[in-house]
Amino acid sequence: MPFKKLFLSGFRGLIILGLFFLILPANRSLASDGGHSLNLTRGKGVYERYCAGCHGVKGDGRGIYAEGLNPKPRDFTKGVFKWTGGPAGSMPSDLDLMMTISEGVNGTSMPAWRGIRESDRRYVVDYIKTFSPRFKNETPPRATFIYPPPPGTPDEIDKGKTVYEKNGCMACHGPKGRADGRSAGTLTDDWGDAILPANFSKGVFKTGKEEWKIYRSIANGLGGTPMPSFSDQLKPAEIWELVYYIQSLRD
Repeated sequence: MPFKKLFLSGFRGLIILGLFFLILPANRSLASDGGHSLNLTRGKGVYERYCAGCHGVKGDGRGIYAEGLNPKPRDFTKGVFKWTGGPAGSMPSDLDLMMTISEGVNGTSMPAWRGIRESDRRYVVDYIKTFSPRFKNETPPRATFIYPPPPGTPDEIDKGKTVYEKNGCMACHGPKGRADGRSAGTLTDDWGDAILPANFSKGVFKTGKEEWKIYRSIANGLGGTPMPSFSDQLKPAEIWELVYYIQSLRD
C-alpha cells in the first residue's frame, strides 16, 4: 500500500478510536465499573454545585441552608425517598429520582432542575445512589399499576368524599382538606422533624397536579413521612374517587 494511503487509513482509525472513547463515558452504565467512572466524578461536581447547599456534601441533609428550610432536605444516607414506583419505603428507580430532580417538589424548597443538562441530571442520580448501601443491596420493586381513570363525574366526587371520611383522611388533612386535622400539628417525619400534611385547598401537590401522580401518592404513600400506603386498603376505583374529591377541595 502506498505510504500516503497507509497514513490516511491509520489517521482515520485514530480519529474513530478517539471519538469512541470520547463518547463512551457519557453513555456507559455507571454500575458497570464499580462506581469509579468518569460519570460519577461529573455527578459529584454537579451535586456539589447545585445540591450540597441543602442536602449536604455527605448527602445527610445537613447543608448550610438546611436549618432554615421546612420541610427539611432529604437525608440520602438513609435510602428512604418520598416517591417510588412501589410502596412507601421501597427503593426508587433511576426514573423516580430523575423525575424528582427534573420536576422538583411543589410547596417545598426543592426546585425543578430542568435547566441542568439531562446528562448531568443523570450523573447526579448515580452519584446520589452512592450515599446509601441500600442501592447496592436492594432493587426497586415493580411499579404500582395505575388503573385507567373513570370519568370525573359529580357522582365520583361524592363517592370520593365518603372514601375520604371513612379512611381517616380528615385526621391529618382536615374536613375540608385545609391541613387542619386534629393530628396535623403533631406529625413528624422519620427523622423527628415536624411535617405538615398537604393542604388540598391550595391545589398544590408535592408530586405534581397530574391526576396519576395523586393516585400514586395515595396508593404508595410517601416514604419517610406519616402518609401511609392505601393500595391494600382501597380498590383502584376508590382511589380514583378520592383523587377527584381531593381535587374538588381547591378553593
